[in-house]
Amino acid sequence: MKKRNNRNHSSIEKLPPSLRDTVEEMLLIGSTYREIIEYVASHGEKISQSALSRYFIKFNDNLQVMQLAQESANKISEMLQRYPEIDFTEGLALLTSQNLFSRLADAQEDEWKDLPLEKVVQQVSGLTRAVAHKRQVDAKTADDVEKAIGNMQGKLFEVLRREQPELYAKLNTFLREKKREGLE
Repeated sequence: MKKRNNRNHSSIEKLPPSLRDTVEEMLLIGSTYREIIEYVASHGEKISQSALSRYFIKFNDNLQVMQLAQESANKISEMLQRYPEIDFTEGLALLTSQNLFSRLADAQEDEWKDLPLEKVVQQVSGLTRAVAHKRQVDAKTADDVEKAIGNMQGKLFEVLRREQPELYAKLNTFLREKKREGLE
């Protein structure tokens, strides 16, 4: 027995891309189904009102998801501008935790009964682990960078000592003075 494919291929998805784009634009600006159907027909294609209605529901759902994603990206961008010391991952974790705690704070008493507490705890725990892991990676990266700089500095000083002893002596004296002043 042949397995049935559940993927939907609507008549609108089969339209030429430029015509489908126009249909989507018409949906966005609030054109009526009749106007859209007539427009498509004027271009030699045929769609039904029910197909257009089903397509609009899916299109609208996708649009809402994209708008939500855009709003989240904007919030993260604003946060990163306000706090330049954090990076995108930390901003995402911070935004997620703020949204989670806002949702928990706004929950009505009857919603607490249906709240899967284990799931919330898992999500908070996962978020905490992700932030901790990121901080560990950042610390290791900073340590590796510091070691690499120290290694390069040692090699540079060795070359200077051999090839430019006067410059090496001046640089060494300058660095010792600055160290004494606390301006390392």
